[in-house]
Parts: sequence; structure tokens; C-alpha cells
Amino acid sequence: MVILHYAGIIKNNASGLSVIVPQILNYQSKFAQVGIFNYDGEFFDTAEGVTRISDFTESDDYRTFPAPFNKPDIVVIHSPFGIPKVVMIAKKLKKSGIPYIIVPHGCFSSYAMKKKKLKKTAARIVFLDKMVADATKIQYLSEGEQRASIYRKESFIVPNGIDINPWGEKTLNSDLLVMSFIGRKDLYHKGLDLLIGACGSIKDQIKDKVQIDLYGPACPEHDAQLRKVIADNGVGDFVFHKPSVFYEEKTLVYQNTDVVVLTSRFEGQPVAILEAWSYGVPTLVTPGTNVSEECENNGCGWAVSQDVEAIAQKLLYLIENREEIAKCSENAYEYVCREYNWNRISDRYREEFLSILKK
Repeated sequence: MVILHYAGIIKNNASGLSVIVPQILNYQSKFAQVGIFNYDGEFFDTAEGVTRISDFTESDDYRTFPAPFNKPDIVVIHSPFGIPKVVMIAKKLKKSGIPYIIVPHGCFSSYAMKKKKLKKTAARIVFLDKMVADATKIQYLSEGEQRASIYRKESFIVPNGIDINPWGEKTLNSDLLVMSFIGRKDLYHKGLDLLIGACGSIKDQIKDKVQIDLYGPACPEHDAQLRKVIADNGVGDFVFHKPSVFYEEKTLVYQNTDVVVLTSRFEGQPVAILEAWSYGVPTLVTPGTNVSEECENNGCGWAVSQDVEAIAQKLLYLIENREEIAKCSENAYEYVCREYNWNRISDRYREEFLSILKK
């Protein structure tokens, strides 16, 4: 089987897409010949079995690629809004009868479509609707992402995977409930305005009982917005705006965090949640993360609606019921080991792709 991927990613450890796509390539290379054409030109570490097409050519026309990628069995297109040039590739694939799959990574949800609405509406009219119609299938990362999509195209679900960390029973912080957000600090997308607003509404009740650390990058605009929201809500003495963390430093953050919080309005499938579970850290999540039902149904943490008052009440609940955290920690680790190890995810990819080729 020959699988060709098109993506537009940079070497950025703070980007879920930049972290996940290389791992997908590496594990698919165990059962297929895998190639990647990256429109952003930067390259990242990949397994020996992955061919980086841009090492050979600047042309994105697969017909000019070195064999066997000039005649792939399946093509996978990641986040099409990020790579509009790929519309021409999709037309050629359709004409040649080569099946292609679109992986939106969350960008097809109605919430995502509201961000830069005019630009995305124009893109839909000009190329995206036709491109989706001609695709063989859409791959979603969760049932929640599938339900939230504006498209009702034939689809399948294969989630992201995660490298599993050795289990060590979590030791809770004794004085404060330490909660962490780890991700890109986009105030609207990640729902940080909701979280900070919730903290502000009950600040006198929780300021000596909780510490909330916000880790991650922010563009100048988002940085200024975040600092203003923290100041306006008067929570700067227990909500802290911190820089990105990677590798050993990120590990230390997870080890010293009682609960990871993500109040996003929309996601595909957030890597930070899988990472948290892999360290035995339970999570507080909203429906927009697309893992809220999964989280609560499997005892991996707590779900809360995308509402300031509801989030505030859940924070109070966690402060008063900290004994639940230890059990959720164990549940989260066991669940992620069982359902999200990369070997299991790789097997699911293989089954789906073989099914497509048989048809």
C-alpha cells in the first residue's frame, strides 16, 4: 500500500498538528510505503520508512514525485483551509480515480467556521465544498468532531494516539488545587475567556485554594487580550500567564498538576488531553473539546458546559471534593493506555485504508 500525505505544518512543538502528523506518518510506515509533501517546507524528524517528498522536488504535483508516490493508492489531505493550493491536487486525483481522504483536524465544525467567517465562506464557495464532495471520505478524530461538522459526507473515525508514559501514582498537591492549561493561548478558540471569567465570578471564594497556570504561546494580539482579561477579572494573584513548556519541563508540569483544564469552544481532538491522561492527570473539559462525554463516562475527569457560571460551580466542586482526583487519575491512565496507544491506532488506520481500497 502506498500512502501519500499533503500537509502544511511547521516544526512547532506547541502545535498539535505539528506534533501529531509526524507520528501518524511514522506508525503508518509500519504497514505501508508513506510519503509526505509539506507545503511549509520545514521538516521534522520522521521514521526511516517515511519519504519526505520535498527533499526531491518543489512541485506539489504527485505525478512528478519519485516512484511509487507518483501513483499512490491513497492520498491524505490534512487541514485543507491551511493549504488552499491542494485544491488543484484534489482535482487531479479525482480525474485519475485515486481516492483521497480529508482530515480537517477540527476546522469543519460550525464554531470553527465562525472564526474568520467571511474568508472561510468564500473558500467554501470557491473550492472547499466541491473538494469535499469529490473526496472518498472525511476522517474525523472523534464522534464529537463528526457531529459538529458542517459536512455530512461519508466518513470514519480514527483518533490521535499518544506515547504512553510509565505509570507512577500521582501525588496531589497538599495546599492548593493546582490546575494547568497547556496549549495555544487563543482567548476565544480555547475558551480562556470563559475560564478566567468563571474565576473572576468566585475569586473571593477560591483565591487561596486554587492555582491556575496557563502555559503556551500567544501572538501579540492574544497576549494583550489575555493579560487584559486577567486584569479586568482581578484574578492575577492565582491565575498565571506562563510561557510554553516542552520535553522535561512539560513533564514536570504534568507531574505537579492536579487537574488539566480545557474549556475550548471547538477542537478536533486535543493532544493536551491525551497527554494529561498519559501522565495520570484527570481533566476538566467542555463539550467543544469533543472529549467531554468520553472523559466523564470513563471516569477520566469532569465535563462542564461552555458557560461561565457552570465552570465556576465546577471549580468550587473540585476544590471541595479533591478526594475524587486520585481515582480519576488512575482511570485516565488505564483508559489512555487501552484506547490510545499508537499500535492500536495504527491498526485502525490499516483496517480503514484496506476497506477503502477494496471498494
